[in-house]
Amino acid sequence: MQFKGTKNYISTDDLSMAVNASMALERPLLIKGEPGTGKTLLAEEVAKALKMDLIEWHIKSTTKASQGLYEYDAVTRLRDSQLGDERVKDIANYIKKGKLWEAFTSDKQVVLLIDEIDKADIEFPNDLLQEIDRMEFFCYETGETIKAKHRPLIILTSNNEKELPDAFLRRCFFHYIQFPDRETMNKIVGVHYPKIKKKLVNEALEIFFDLRKIPGLKKKPSTSELIDWLKLLLSDDMPDEMIKTFWKVMAASAHGTRSNASGWPGRNGCRTLARAAGAGRGARARRATRRAPTPRTWTPWASSRRASARRWKTRAWRAPSVYCFRHSPRAAARRASGRSSGCRTRTRSRRSARS
Repeated sequence: MQFKGTKNYISTDDLSMAVNASMALERPLLIKGEPGTGKTLLAEEVAKALKMDLIEWHIKSTTKASQGLYEYDAVTRLRDSQLGDERVKDIANYIKKGKLWEAFTSDKQVVLLIDEIDKADIEFPNDLLQEIDRMEFFCYETGETIKAKHRPLIILTSNNEKELPDAFLRRCFFHYIQFPDRETMNKIVGVHYPKIKKKLVNEALEIFFDLRKIPGLKKKPSTSELIDWLKLLLSDDMPDEMIKTFWKVMAASAHGTRSNASGWPGRNGCRTLARAAGAGRGARARRATRRAPTPRTWTPWASSRRASARRWKTRAWRAPSVYCFRHSPRAAARRASGRSSGCRTRTRSRRSARS
């Protein structure tokens, strides 16, 4: 069977060719791309299109490769042996099968999703070289070799946050998901919202791609965020004034006048949206929709000065009863002049402590 996309997933020609090539070569498919481009959704739609079961293995920073094979519960077996349980005689009762074990022993071919493999340690891919290459592994506790009945279709996803070892990449079929162009994005929006107005989509796409062109953005808006914007705009509770204000705020963010580091509207922009939704009253709410709020400037020295002032009020030498020479201005002057002063704590009155 060939994968050409589904009614819920718009697949480009390059992506469909990569999926079909990985199945023909019987190699894992490694998908890289920006967050929110539909890498995880691809595995789900491939399983639906090919009528296969999906086994998901979501990787964390603490995940080990052995957890995908099996886990041996020695603590439970020791406890059962002390209690005289009959299950102790069979060590297989204390082995928890991992996702790879489940995929290898399945009666039919399945799709195995290893999601966000770049989150794990650098040794994680190296520990799976033999299992992925030979489709088998050895269980030391039971002394048996687990071989795959049907070679699973393995799809690995990566957000490109960490480089993977070359030996691991050689065993995979690699494909990088390019960010969709305007035409493909229009089709994706049509899949999620078939009855949406074309004028609204054109305005959203124009501002969306202008946001992505802003230089120096740490996190560019992704496809999933565009879908969330349109879902917000299509909600029944949002008035027309707020929709207009939303586009004004996003357009100003696209031109760099009112945006934070992530490309989303800043604090003032969100405040404008809230006022347009009815948080303000009368003329104040109407003025907020027409007038662009000025952004607040932040200086590091002003923030540090305020923080030091807060700490200065809580010093022990300002307390009415306890006086510590280490934190006093006199002790600081002595240390600056080279004369060391030990830490002596004694009780003083409020008047003597201030002096």
